[in-house]
Formats: sequence, C-alpha cells, structure tokens
Amino acid sequence: MYRLAELIKMVLTIFTTGNTITLNAAYSYEELPSDLDAPPTVTLYGSDEITVIGTPGTATHGATGKYSYEMTLPVGTGSQVYYAEFAGTSYGKPIVGRIKIVAAFVAE
Repeated sequence: MYRLAELIKMVLTIFTTGNTITLNAAYSYEELPSDLDAPPTVTLYGSDEITVIGTPGTATHGATGKYSYEMTLPVGTGSQVYYAEFAGTSYGKPIVGRIKIVAAFVAE
C-alpha cells in the first residue's frame, strides 16, 4: 500500500502580505522513498476547503519521492486560513494530502 509519509514541512506557520512560501511533500512505498506517476498538482483552497484560490500548479520533482512547490499567498488584511493540497497518482491510484496554512496579513 502506498502512503504519504510526510505531506508538507514548513519552517514558518504565519506569513505576511505577499510572502512566497515553499511547500514540500515526501512520498514513500514500504518506507522507501518512491516517486508518483507524475509530479502532483498543488491547489490552494480557502478556509471552507472548497473555494479554489488562484490557479493550481504542478510541483517540482527533486530527489526520489520528494516534490516542492512555491506559492505566494494572497494579499489581504487580518487573519486568514488556507489549505494547500498535493494531489497525484501512484500506480494509477489517487493519493491526496492537505495541510492548513495560517496567514496574518499586515495592513496595506
């Protein structure tokens, strides 16, 4: 069974207006790093986990089983919650994972 060993690691959890963040995903099969069928699609969702923000993109493949994606969080004020989703396939079967991103924007 293919499993997502570690979805996303981030150094920061709170960002300010216009910050570009790097999301990383690591995939493994039987505890060994393993590539997906193709690099996963990365989508940013609003706090309702339904509304897509911006245009989804494709993660960049690094080492075996490792993918990364850079995104700039939307400009705004106040506290916002987003969800980033990595979605791909392994041996034709879907594999999806999400992480919550908390952003505190400064006044413009």
